[in-house]
Amino acid sequence: MTDSAEPTTPPAAENPVEEAISDDAKSSARGKLGWLSITIAALFGLFYAYSLFTAISHTFEVSTIFIEGSASTDSVPWALVVVGILLPIVIFALAFLVGLRRNVFAKALIFVVGLAALSALTLTILGFEALILAANAVVPV
Repeated sequence: MTDSAEPTTPPAAENPVEEAISDDAKSSARGKLGWLSITIAALFGLFYAYSLFTAISHTFEVSTIFIEGSASTDSVPWALVVVGILLPIVIFALAFLVGLRRNVFAKALIFVVGLAALSALTLTILGFEALILAANAVVPV
């Protein structure tokens, strides 16, 4: 008897990154969030939280600048200030809901697009506030 058994190679270990992505994709297909999706949302949530913090601190700066220029708080563009505070929350929630049943890369891309839209809208609000400040400015004679 000849022992012609071929040496068996152990099964190749899967790539842990691919395994995590596939596990997350399976969870997303079932409507659940995998740990990778939660991590992506949390990391991008930090950027959105920074934008929210900036909007809140900007509220105090804008109100101080506008009140110093006039005697009342009527000149402060409160609607723009409130919209500036609500934008990061709303856009993050929309990006999170749109990306619920998508894979990890699509979720990350949706959060990036949301950040781009948030930045553009924030700059627009800042521009409107600058125009209102310039229109209310009293030039000494």
